[in-house]
Amino acid sequence: KEQKHMISKTSIILAMVGAYSSAYECYSNDHQVTELEYWQGTEEEFPCMYAGTLFSDEAEQHNMFYWFYRNEDDNADAPLVIWLNGGPGASSTFANFLMNGPLRVTRTGDGEDDYAVNREEKAWTNVSNMVYVDQPVGTGFSYGEPLLTNMEEAGHEFVNFCLAFLEKYPEFKDKQLYLTGESY
Repeated sequence: KEQKHMISKTSIILAMVGAYSSAYECYSNDHQVTELEYWQGTEEEFPCMYAGTLFSDEAEQHNMFYWFYRNEDDNADAPLVIWLNGGPGASSTFANFLMNGPLRVTRTGDGEDDYAVNREEKAWTNVSNMVYVDQPVGTGFSYGEPLLTNMEEAGHEFVNFCLAFLEKYPEFKDKQLYLTGESY
């Protein structure tokens, strides 16, 4: 009788773990990141993330680069936070990998390839969905010609990027949105 009781507890725990695992899906699309060079963690630790470019001005062939992480707990109430590094003209990749993103890049030696990518447990993805954007065009991995020459153009293209992002990830259209970063 005690053995049956133990089996049923085990079955319940396994069912709960299975339900949690299937509830947190990393939806596949053409921007999904499924592997990283220098990754040191396990497959289970690998965050749900996407990276790529979206048009900020299709007529000019301007493309803004972003790196997007879904909330670690797949919390339906987690807001969408867009991080912009300052300058303007500083890449948000710095904040992504060295400040508040879920991954840390560290140097492991003096060699050209002596790097490691590990999980950062105190990441903002614990409480939000994070988008790091290289803006304006010409910053980081964002590209296009001609380069922007004033804040009005940069603002217009950033709004276009946000609209393109929400078109690619429509499930975030009704989320709370926060814009943050550092500097100007």
